[in-house]
Amino acid sequence: MHPRPQDPPLPISNEELDRDLSIAAGELFSAHYAVKRLSLFYSPEALVRHGDREVLSNAVSLAAALHDFFAPLGQKLAAGPGPGDDLRPASPAPPRVVVADDHPAMLDMVASLLQPGFEVVARVADGQAALEAVQSLQPDLVVLDVSMPVLGGIAAAHKLQERGSCTRIVFLTAHQDAATLAAAREAGGLGFVLKANLATDLALALREALAGRIFVSLPERDSPGSTDLEPA
Repeated sequence: MHPRPQDPPLPISNEELDRDLSIAAGELFSAHYAVKRLSLFYSPEALVRHGDREVLSNAVSLAAALHDFFAPLGQKLAAGPGPGDDLRPASPAPPRVVVADDHPAMLDMVASLLQPGFEVVARVADGQAALEAVQSLQPDLVVLDVSMPVLGGIAAAHKLQERGSCTRIVFLTAHQDAATLAAAREAGGLGFVLKANLATDLALALREALAGRIFVSLPERDSPGSTDLEPA
C-alpha cells in the first residue's frame, strides 16, 4: 500500500475517510433503487403534478449537488493517477461470488455482468455443487438459480442456513410469483432477481445483500404473467 499524501494534513483520518465513502456509496445504491421505481411508474410531468413540491425541489437540489461533487471525481478516476496522487487501490478486494445455474450461457452472462466489481470464484450447475463450493471457498455471496437439477436453489439455501453459513444469498429466476418469493425469503435469500432484469438488477441486488438489505426485482409492467409484488 502506498502512503497517501499528508501535506496539508487531512482533517479526518484515512480510516474515517474510507468509512464515510463506504456509507455514501451504500446510500447512493438505495437512492438509485428508489429513483428507478419512480421512473418506472411516473413521468416527470406526473411527478410535478402529484408529488410534494418541496420534496421534489429538495431532491432536485440534492441531485445537482451530488453531480457537482462526483463529476470531477469521475473525470479524475477516468484520467488515472497523476504525479503525487495516491497510488493505492481505489477499493478493497472485490466481493467473492459463487454462481449456480444449470445453463452455461447464463453462467457466462452472470460472470460477465459482475466484472469488474465482483470476483466470481466458482461457476456450478446445480445446488449440491453450490453447497460444496460455498463450503470450500467461503465466498461473500452465492447466486442461486431457483430451478436446478440435483438440488434446487431454495433447497440449497436451506442447507446453507442449517450449516450456519454467513454467505449472503441472492436468487435468480425466470418467473416471479408470490409463493416462490415467500419461499426464497424463508430460505434466507436477501435478493430475488428476475432474469429478464439481470443487466440492471443483479449487481445492485448483490450490493444490497452485502449491506444486509433486501432487494426484489420489479416485474415488467403489462408483461404476461407479471405480478404487482412489492418488497416486504
